[in-house]
Amino acid sequence: MCSWKIRMVNKMNIGFQSQRDRFHLNKRNKMIKNKQVSAFFLGIFLSAAFPSSLFAQQAAAVSDVAAPVADVIDVHAKISLDFKDAEIGTVLRVISLKSGINIVAGPEVVGAVTIRLEDVEWQKALDVILRTYNYVYEKDGNVIRVTTRDKMQLEPVDTKTFILNYSKATEVQLAVQDILTERGRVKIAERMNMLIVTDIPSNIFQIGKVIESVDKITPQAYIDSKIIRTQQGVTKNLGIDWNVAGGIANGSTRPTTFPFTTNGGGENLPAPIAQFLPIGAPADVTLTSPSNPRDFPRPGVVDPANAEFSFGTMSFSTFRSVLNLIESNSASKVVSNPRIVVLNNQTAKVQVGDQIPIPSFERNENTGSMEVSGFVYRDTGVVLNVTPHINDANEIIVDLKPEVSSVSTTPQDFGDFLAPRFSTTAANTQVMIKSGQTIAIGGLLTDNDSESINKVPYFSDIPVIGKILFKNQSKTADGNTDAETIFFVTVTSVDASGQPVKDRAKQDDLSSQDSASSTDSKSSVPANSTSAA
Repeated sequence: MCSWKIRMVNKMNIGFQSQRDRFHLNKRNKMIKNKQVSAFFLGIFLSAAFPSSLFAQQAAAVSDVAAPVADVIDVHAKISLDFKDAEIGTVLRVISLKSGINIVAGPEVVGAVTIRLEDVEWQKALDVILRTYNYVYEKDGNVIRVTTRDKMQLEPVDTKTFILNYSKATEVQLAVQDILTERGRVKIAERMNMLIVTDIPSNIFQIGKVIESVDKITPQAYIDSKIIRTQQGVTKNLGIDWNVAGGIANGSTRPTTFPFTTNGGGENLPAPIAQFLPIGAPADVTLTSPSNPRDFPRPGVVDPANAEFSFGTMSFSTFRSVLNLIESNSASKVVSNPRIVVLNNQTAKVQVGDQIPIPSFERNENTGSMEVSGFVYRDTGVVLNVTPHINDANEIIVDLKPEVSSVSTTPQDFGDFLAPRFSTTAANTQVMIKSGQTIAIGGLLTDNDSESINKVPYFSDIPVIGKILFKNQSKTADGNTDAETIFFVTVTSVDASGQPVKDRAKQDDLSSQDSASSTDSKSSVPANSTSAA
């Protein structure tokens, strides 16, 4: 055969062989792609059908695809885990996939994990798993490094500063010192209100969470108080009866509305008086449940034999009507109307009166007589101490301590010296109210007794004879002019922007009225359409 024919046959054989190779190669690649696509869709199907199963989670864990990391990680995102004798590295990878956080575990982190969690925040789940199997972690940005406790203790310490916005550095320092490791220490920079913490990285992270929970804005309360002094009996004649107190006139912490429940017995108030105290409408209008202790179907009075003092809470409209009636009486006088903003759990003090100096005496060893060494001042007049305690539900527990005191015109004689005498009427109670409600305190009575002394100078000081012949001392008690001090204290919580939080009780009443009116209007539509038909 000719050489050119031989070369032609060889080229044809080589061409056919390369075509067969390409055909088999393409067929093989297509089969591999089909298997990969089938495996991909099978994984998606199993993950959707069994999201919390062991198979789906382990399949996701051994996947070669890198875990996506979210730009903003939600620390409150909830996950579900179900593992039985799974490697802890697999569990950590599943948490990383579900939360979006980067988790790095060292070669010393090994062991089988059996756990089942449903709808738990991923960070809490991580804490529980690592604490259960005696591992610790440190967080740096969006990266968490897991290791053993012993290895973490051997790592070099780190230093981090925390600038406090609302809390004092000296107070937070005491809380941080209890959670430091043996190698840790904390210092404060008072000028910048800053904490400087030196400790192992994992513990610094835990300290940071504690500081974050402590350094929060402190709630404030706006206190508007009116102190009114009037003659005894004026308030009752104008429509206020402090005896309307359902068995709790000696003090209570029960949230309610003035003038408390009727406690069954007693009699109805006269109509001219009851109109100023709108206790409640008939039960079929306002009562949603006949056993609701906060509803007041009728006004009434009870026997005040055991009452020491009376107090209650009232709505804003009732407070304004009662207060206007008291102020319009000529025998009443507004002693003070202070308005104070105070921090939560701090005491606000209102005082209207004088400070009486009380001398302190010491005996002179040389002369043997008592000499004045200094003075201690005591507040007299009207003193009101208010301490609010605001909870997360915007309810306020108010500690109230009203006091009415006066100094006697006749001092106490102790022989070598005279000491002032004081007459004090005080009360101490604790009441729970909602923001914007008014607390009323009454029944603090003071006697307007007068004492007159007529004497002849010098001669009245003669022993025995002077008091009989040259001195006349008389004391008169006018029961009709006994003074009664009434306190109206309105406590309103203030939000972070400085605006007062509205009265929730008033908002609840308005919302219930709106819902009732909307229900009536909806129910009247079919009736009108039926009658028209």
